[in-house]
Amino acid sequence: MTAIDVNSTLKPGRLISLKTSVDGNVTYDKETIEAEHKMRSGAVKSSWQTERTIADPAEHKAAQQARMKARGIVVSICAKSAFGLLCPESNIKKLELAIAEARRVVDAFNKKSKITTVSLYVISGRIARDDVEAARAIKAEVREMLTLMQQGLKDRDVEKVRRAANQGRNIGAMLEPAVALVLKGAVDAARKGARKIVKEGEDAAAAIDREALNALQQARTAFLDVDDEPVIRTEGEEAHDDAEEAGETVEAPAAARLPRVARRRSTASTPAAKGKKAGKVARNQPSKPGKVARRRPAEARA
Repeated sequence: MTAIDVNSTLKPGRLISLKTSVDGNVTYDKETIEAEHKMRSGAVKSSWQTERTIADPAEHKAAQQARMKARGIVVSICAKSAFGLLCPESNIKKLELAIAEARRVVDAFNKKSKITTVSLYVISGRIARDDVEAARAIKAEVREMLTLMQQGLKDRDVEKVRRAANQGRNIGAMLEPAVALVLKGAVDAARKGARKIVKEGEDAAAAIDREALNALQQARTAFLDVDDEPVIRTEGEEAHDDAEEAGETVEAPAAARLPRVARRRSTASTPAAKGKKAGKVARNQPSKPGKVARRRPAEARA
């Protein structure tokens, strides 16, 4: 499968940093039981006991529910990734409405609460279509997900496969259609393999779904960063470049630009080399009987 171009991986969109918190209503008391000290082995040991007190449990529970609801409203519009929430440009209007709705949920709780406060903060950064670093980061995350799905199938761990597949589905919302199709094919193959494992049950002798593993490997290869792979150069090319840097006008022979095996073949195929080889064979072969040349008489030579 052809590697995916890093410049045509992502859709333009936003990287969203979302933070929610609940403050107040809870106090913590820490009591040191054993002060930090060094043990004979060289390890450092200490111990303590922490007590948590919730003044108004009902209000605390309502605060947690409001926080989760507000967060869920924003997250539902975005794709989850290891770097934060991703939102394609086509969903920006929906994102703005979702943030406004989440703030209304938070404000409604804070107006009624007495000792608890819920907070919600959103920071948005723009991702361009040709953002190379962002594309590489997402490709690396996709490769990691595909690896987890492969390992899950090999270990017959259905939950691992499903978790990675769900992450891949979320990331697919930020990928260009052709790229998302590659990822979708791999995710579908992994899910099919997981269903097969469930159907077979705990049979350890059951065969691993090679078709699914091959589909995942092909997709993973497509998401590799080929631009980061080292370029292999021959000795002739390096010598030619060194001469050019020194200001010398040198044209590398065609054989010098070929791999070493090719250079040996090309040298052996020259007329001079063929002549030398033929001469060696002729010298090593014994003379055939009846073919010895006779000397001509002196009179005849005169």
